[in-house]
Amino acid sequence: MARSLKSQQFTLTSVGQVLAAQLGWYARAVVVDNPTSYYVTLPDASRSVPPGVFGCVVGLDGTQVANAALVLPPQQVPLGALPLASGFASLTFYDEALPPNPGHLITQAIGRQRLYPEGVVPATTFAPSFVVNNSTFNGFFTLPPGTTHLRLLANASGLTFTYTLMVLGVVTGEQYFGSEAAPGTAFSVGDPTLPFTLPLDAEWDPRIQVQAFSAQSVKFSLSALFVPEAPGQAGSAQSVVQPLPAAWQAPNSQPSTINNNVAAGGNATIIPAAVGLIVRLFGVWVSTSALGLSLQTDPGGQELGTVGAINVPYAVFYAGAPLPVGQGLRIHNGGGATISANGTVSFSYSLV
Repeated sequence: MARSLKSQQFTLTSVGQVLAAQLGWYARAVVVDNPTSYYVTLPDASRSVPPGVFGCVVGLDGTQVANAALVLPPQQVPLGALPLASGFASLTFYDEALPPNPGHLITQAIGRQRLYPEGVVPATTFAPSFVVNNSTFNGFFTLPPGTTHLRLLANASGLTFTYTLMVLGVVTGEQYFGSEAAPGTAFSVGDPTLPFTLPLDAEWDPRIQVQAFSAQSVKFSLSALFVPEAPGQAGSAQSVVQPLPAAWQAPNSQPSTINNNVAAGGNATIIPAAVGLIVRLFGVWVSTSALGLSLQTDPGGQELGTVGAINVPYAVFYAGAPLPVGQGLRIHNGGGATISANGTVSFSYSLV
């Protein structure tokens, strides 16, 4: 008689987060979806899943503890390893061995990646690259492979400010920005309130040195660009990549897999809620081992539909219909016994 496949899902939501959760059974495989800019390390398998990789299947040697961590990249980041709206890594542990699979890179790369000084761990997702306050910043940045340009944004929380800047290639000594009259020194940026773009030769200069000074308190946000943009200040630096469909037109997130054993009266989150964002549903496909399973908003608990047959796929096409702001999607077991559920959900995160 076939037995039910045991599984348990976890998420890593911030860099430096460590997972060490008791499973109560022996895990022999883990499937990792990593849309973040960081590495998911799996100490029990002695390997890491790079940024931007989905569907990576890693074998485990029968561990009862789900061990993992989300860590900074070791200098190099694959092209396409860009943070998506979901902003978390998902790990699903299984009690049976699964065929190993290296997974696949995100294809909906937006062509940019935030940069931070070497050795710096950002305190939050949108922390600036660095801050000066009547002081000089002098630091080094490692450029991800495929970098073509440096994008720089400076702001002083709406106040008037000025600043000087120098950008040097560490290997070649090329001055990508600075004083022409006195090479090797910083130069005043013409319109400090506008972001601007500098072409770089990352194949020769995998590292750059950045020096900035302002007499005011100024936040600097640096990004590596992977697609060509015209150099100069905002207004002349327009992206030439084909824009992606709007969030209400097509899914902008990888499909969420449903593979859960839901206890009587219990819930299992399928699409995590995101503060201030709207989940737009495109399609739900789910098959269950018993009656009583329903789709609900999470955490609101609003009923969206009920599975009406056992082991028959329940398919609903929502065409981008929005859930309430800040609500995700979950499955709820309203029956009196554990229900096994399998399927997928296609969706988008959007601001409107």
